[in-house]
Amino acid sequence: PAEMALRRDLLASRHAEVFAALPVSDAARREAWDMMAASLAAHRPDWFALSGGVLANKLLGESWNLDDPDRDPLEAAALLVQEDLCVIQLDGETPALTAAALCFPSRWRLSEKMGLPLGAVRAPVPLYADRLERPVDRFMRHLRPGHIATRLNWSVLDDPTLFQPTGKWRDDANTDIHPGNVGDRLFLRVERQSLRRLPASGAVLFG
Repeated sequence: PAEMALRRDLLASRHAEVFAALPVSDAARREAWDMMAASLAAHRPDWFALSGGVLANKLLGESWNLDDPDRDPLEAAALLVQEDLCVIQLDGETPALTAAALCFPSRWRLSEKMGLPLGAVRAPVPLYADRLERPVDRFMRHLRPGHIATRLNWSVLDDPTLFQPTGKWRDDANTDIHPGNVGDRLFLRVERQSLRRLPASGAVLFG
């Protein structure tokens, strides 16, 4: 509940920093909303109910009109779940980031990455271009509808804040952290992510 409340606050108060979408993603964002509503009602009937084109969120006492969610459909989908949601689409043979509701970035800015190929989005990652870019692009091209792929990454940070758009690749030492307090001052941030092909638009929903 606390993370969902934080997401709502960020979407309301810092919308331009946490949400972006290119026109090419219009159909994919709509498909993501429809898929999310159906999936939540099917797999979490204790929390969500779908009836007559209306999705009821029992946790929050809210109802959403599926045909008109009263906001961008990807943003509406992001208000239903804890995860950030990114839309990746092929530009020719190259997957690119075309839309995202990204409230919990780990030291990167959505505005700097929107519309870029995945290789450019991941460019700061050491050895990504040499070792990972081609296999990841190939995987994105061949992910099939009906299959869900998952990945996990982790990092050690000196700040537990979930919304961290800045601070990557700092080279200044934090002298306040020492062997006596390192267990209290450093945090293991773990991100579990899933990817699913949207069958109609062909986009990949990454959350």
